[in-house]
Amino acid sequence: MSDLSMIIAGERHPTEKTFDVINPATGEVFAQAPDCSKEQLDAAFDAAKKAQIDWRRDDDARRALLLEAANKLFAVAGEIGPILTEEQGQPLSGAPPAVSPLSSPAPLPLSSATNGPGQAPRGPLPGVPV
Repeated sequence: MSDLSMIIAGERHPTEKTFDVINPATGEVFAQAPDCSKEQLDAAFDAAKKAQIDWRRDDDARRALLLEAANKLFAVAGEIGPILTEEQGQPLSGAPPAVSPLSSPAPLPLSSATNGPGQAPRGPLPGVPV
């Protein structure tokens, strides 16, 4: 049994195996990732399908959760940016738009892009390509 696990329907599920994560620029293994079983993969897809039904019903809740997730990502950008660029095999300065906002020393808190206090954004986020 691996120490790594999958999160399925909000719960941690240990995996039997892992696989190597390779930096394509160097060919070096730099991490391990959980390797889910067919049953875990099926369970993940079933959970996602069920969650999508509720997710699409409530625009305000969806926006609020996305805003919360984005702010949490920006809070740990210094840790995540280098990992993402290692996975892609390129320097952080040449990272694609999905990563480049994380390379900023002080990313814009997304709460400043809202419609008002506690409100989630209703349009494109500043600095994020559409």
